[in-house]
Amino acid sequence: MSNKKGFIGSIIGVFTSPRSTFGSIDEKDLRKSITVILLITLVSAAASIIYMPKINTSLPNTGTVGPMGNFRSIILVISGLNGFFGVIISWILASSLIYAIAKLSGGHGTLKEFYAQTGFAYSPYLIQHLLRLIDALTFNASLGIPTIGNRFINAFIGTFNVFWLINIILLTIAVSVNQKIGVRKAAMITLLTTTILLLPSLILFQ
Repeated sequence: MSNKKGFIGSIIGVFTSPRSTFGSIDEKDLRKSITVILLITLVSAAASIIYMPKINTSLPNTGTVGPMGNFRSIILVISGLNGFFGVIISWILASSLIYAIAKLSGGHGTLKEFYAQTGFAYSPYLIQHLLRLIDALTFNASLGIPTIGNRFINAFIGTFNVFWLINIILLTIAVSVNQKIGVRKAAMITLLTTTILLLPSLILFQ
């Protein structure tokens, strides 16, 4: 591929020039793509673990011994694992399903290259979870209200749909580049896949 970018260059490139950046990403970049996903999972897990003891006021603090102490430890572990594996599972499921639908629709790309491209398409979530981590580190539950800095960060994190929307746009461009199809068709495939993946959550939490 021409105009080959490095790791940081590819992350920046998906925001500044996504089509040319995805065009420069091939199967050899899969490890870099996995690194992006792992960074997101680590930051997400760290933020969840730090948040939990600060916001979970419903569980009494009985120290490090006894049943409740053990229960709090279990909750922390579960929270961390959910933050870690949630991103990985989401990436694998979304990428695999989008690829399958795109191939059935006449696409021509390779799965390994598509994984490499979609990993970088998840870069917006790295920013989101870095903000969550900053908020978790600075949040003081004893004050009852966030600081001025926390208010700004919480407001930004609260618009999670912005990160989701950017991810959808980047996935659409990645599908278009990888499968060599039009942007409109790629958008329909991406939105269809997203709807399929969101339906179980909507049904469970309605």
